[in-house]
Amino acid sequence: MTHFIDTALEPALWFLADWSLRWMALIGLAALLLLIFRPRRSAVRQLVYLAALLGGLLLPLAPRWGNGWQTSPSEIASTPTSSTPQPQRENGTQPLPIVRASEPKDSTAKAPIAEPSRGMNGDVEVKDLPENEPWGRWRIVVVGLAVAWSAGVLLLLLRWGCGWWFLQRLRRGGVEMTEPVMDLFAACRAELGVGQNVRLAAHPLVRSPVLLGLFQPLILVPLDWPRLPVDMQCGGLLHELAHVRRRDHWLAPLLHLLRVSFFFHPFVRWLLARLEYERELLCDEMVIQRGMDRHDYARILLEFARASGRFALPGFSGASYLPMGQRRTIKTRINHLLEENMERWIRPLPTRWAIVLGTVLLGLMLGLASYRVLAVEPEKANAPAETEKPPVAKTNEEKAKEIKKEQAARIKREALRYGGKNFDQWRTELVTELKPSIRADGMKALAAFGANGYGAEATQAILEIMCGYDVAIVDSAEEDAPVVKASLAAISKIGASSVPPLIAAVKGENRNARRFAVRALAELGTDARSAMPALLQAMNSNDVETRCLAITAVVQIDPHTKGVVSALIKALQDQETAYTAMRAIKDVGEEAKAATAGLLAFLHDKDTQVQIEVIHALAAIGARKESAVAAGRMLRYKNQEARQQAYQFLQSLGADAKEAVPVLIAVLKDPEDCYRNSAVATLATIGPDAKEAIPELNKLLKANNTGMQSEIMSALKRINP
Repeated sequence: MTHFIDTALEPALWFLADWSLRWMALIGLAALLLLIFRPRRSAVRQLVYLAALLGGLLLPLAPRWGNGWQTSPSEIASTPTSSTPQPQRENGTQPLPIVRASEPKDSTAKAPIAEPSRGMNGDVEVKDLPENEPWGRWRIVVVGLAVAWSAGVLLLLLRWGCGWWFLQRLRRGGVEMTEPVMDLFAACRAELGVGQNVRLAAHPLVRSPVLLGLFQPLILVPLDWPRLPVDMQCGGLLHELAHVRRRDHWLAPLLHLLRVSFFFHPFVRWLLARLEYERELLCDEMVIQRGMDRHDYARILLEFARASGRFALPGFSGASYLPMGQRRTIKTRINHLLEENMERWIRPLPTRWAIVLGTVLLGLMLGLASYRVLAVEPEKANAPAETEKPPVAKTNEEKAKEIKKEQAARIKREALRYGGKNFDQWRTELVTELKPSIRADGMKALAAFGANGYGAEATQAILEIMCGYDVAIVDSAEEDAPVVKASLAAISKIGASSVPPLIAAVKGENRNARRFAVRALAELGTDARSAMPALLQAMNSNDVETRCLAITAVVQIDPHTKGVVSALIKALQDQETAYTAMRAIKDVGEEAKAATAGLLAFLHDKDTQVQIEVIHALAAIGARKESAVAAGRMLRYKNQEARQQAYQFLQSLGADAKEAVPVLIAVLKDPEDCYRNSAVATLATIGPDAKEAIPELNKLLKANNTGMQSEIMSALKRINP
């Protein structure tokens, strides 16, 4: 548990604290900008708040800059911060835990020496801390803070869920409105340009208009809504529809989720409240822009505010709702409506100016909030104040420091064990043991040693064993296949440290080791970029299997390396590697367009599968016209599988398959051709470029014995919309 607190829980809390403090500075900057410039437009103020919101969400991703302020070591020693450097192990693995003030510091007590242990998968592990180490005061504080934050979030989420359940009941209990009200609602919706997916209903528990839902918005109004004056109905409906027009019902759940996650942060809560306030002002302004008198609209707001709450059952908070008559904002909204020259400030902010201003604000806020505040030299920050201690204390501290250093030192490779055996014992056993199942298990041991400091030696041992195996059996049912499969898995686990021995094997004389090395490098992917020159050279090998494996490997590792395309074009000229080269060229993409001529030479190959591979490769490198012509030629083949794949390919090309239209028309004219329905579907995917097929399609449509009338009509609509 102490390990989890030190390595996971405490860093997470420091991350949250750092994020919160920087976001607080960013919100303070936004408030300062508004205080200095005092913009009259609500749209400008909301843009500043949105920049502060988006900037706060992007803060964890923003790179830190600046050298920070230099601080004396004594200040850092007295202040526990997450940026204080921790001692690292010599092998670069996880840092050792910091000894805190509540932990025993008796220099005479020997600290437990870290010993190697084996994990569930056999990897060599080192236990850093004894299991019975006391938590200490600091860890108790960390756990307490984590529990408090988790409890607060869970309670707020539970409240949110109850509100969502309540609002779902409201949706289900809504009563459809009568025709006069619906006509007014349709007129308001047309006035604001809102789509048809917004509904209107009444509910006895609703006291003022409220907008619910995301995908299917619903506006709920009181049951006595039809008895209200028409201008009052119009004002309420326009306000709620303005929320839909501005997509406020999509932003509301995100704001509430942030309010739940940062419930402890007063600045974030203030920012979210200001966003909601400006949102209401902007919707009011949109209503005024549609011709409603602002004094009449102010009286409407006052009437809705007199209702005793938004719902007959107060205290619920929904998943996404936007009420009109919130009492806490009505006063300021009415004051805003009654301002002199209010009409001057309700014009929408031009889009280009909003983008420019928002980008500048976001960049300014992120830049200032990402400044590195603290910068301390690790050596000075960790150096003990030895000069202030008496000589005896200094001697004792040196002894304790030596014990800690001995505990933290990396274990020598010779001390590592897997199943009680060291590396040399496993290597000897694998050489002398011939049983495949035992050798496959031994590869797991070599993988564990290779991942813990024996990378080159373990790889060399695997290559020596693979000299007696052909890598081509890896996917077969042969008895030795598990050995090859386990060897490839071991190389993948060892990683980049296995690349140098594998490169040497690619250049070596042993055929099996060379094949295995090429296949293993392909499994490593981008970690094996340094092997690209050796693999390109292997594409000229005398061994066909090595050449094919090398072609596949270079494409999997880095198909954009200089010389790959020219090597693949050369491989196309070799009958033994041409098919593999075609598939590799398809993976390279448009960079291999120079291979078009070489691919076209195989269009007359007797093997239809080769032709199918050619047309797919031509399409992948950008020669779509040539591939469509070739696929159209295959539509007249007798091979049913080839014809079916050709149709599928042409349909995947869409409009680019227009070169095959004449052949498709010929298919339609042949009453004996069983693929006429596929030809119709292909013409439909081509679209308007297949207009020359319309006469033949009309003939088929008039024929009653084809059974394709619906497909033909659909194709005609797509060809001639």
